[in-house]
Amino acid sequence: MHCTASGLTNIGKKRKENQDTFRVEEEAGLFVVADGIGGLKNGALASRFAADSLYRLINQNTHRIEDNPKEISLFIKENIGEINNILREITGGDAGTTLVLALIVGRSAYIANLGDSRAYLFRKGVLTRLTKDHNAISLLLDAGKITIEESRHHPMRHLLTRYMGMVDANPDVKKIVLEAGDRLLLCTDGLWAMLPDREIVHVLLGWNGSSNVLEKLIEKANEAGGYDNTTAVLVDCIDHPTTQKTTLKFD
Repeated sequence: MHCTASGLTNIGKKRKENQDTFRVEEEAGLFVVADGIGGLKNGALASRFAADSLYRLINQNTHRIEDNPKEISLFIKENIGEINNILREITGGDAGTTLVLALIVGRSAYIANLGDSRAYLFRKGVLTRLTKDHNAISLLLDAGKITIEESRHHPMRHLLTRYMGMVDANPDVKKIVLEAGDRLLLCTDGLWAMLPDREIVHVLLGWNGSSNVLEKLIEKANEAGGYDNTTAVLVDCIDHPTTQKTTLKFD
């Protein structure tokens, strides 16, 4: 499986600083989105440190990666744990970030996340969320104490239960088998909180090219309010390499 990707980040319409980071590394098969936690100091530092350190560690240790699901999941968790400990050491525990990543190995995608940045699979016109939000809202929804509609404006919607920078951060890791034509969308809550799934699907179906899709998604997120930084990475999976190039943009 060959994957090409684009990433795009935008400050939005309300924030004074963009604390989001993305990393697109086609050769390594690694794609990362991170959203610095605004309630802590150094959110931008935390997100960039997490994304850059993940690439460095994983790229340095690719010789350890074999297509063994248990070993790869452990490999991802070990790397995230090591970066988490270093982040806490250099910031004194006063910095944090969400994290969502996809690591492509053969025809498999390993998805890991901490916090409320999400990964989606878009296959044959159907959008499926691959990650579970680590926040108070998710716990309340699971307990049946609030509805999805109530969750959109709940005062606890930004309270994270897991994130990079906390003590003993424990990511969820899952494996999916890719098919030709699949698309993986990694994004911060600046995107998914602004746009319902049906709007995301409409853009994915209506625009060609990953760069065009990302530009349209972020445009629509800003039209809907742009209350947060918005960052997304779109990964296209094909059977044979093409000449499509990665596009990196910072607004």
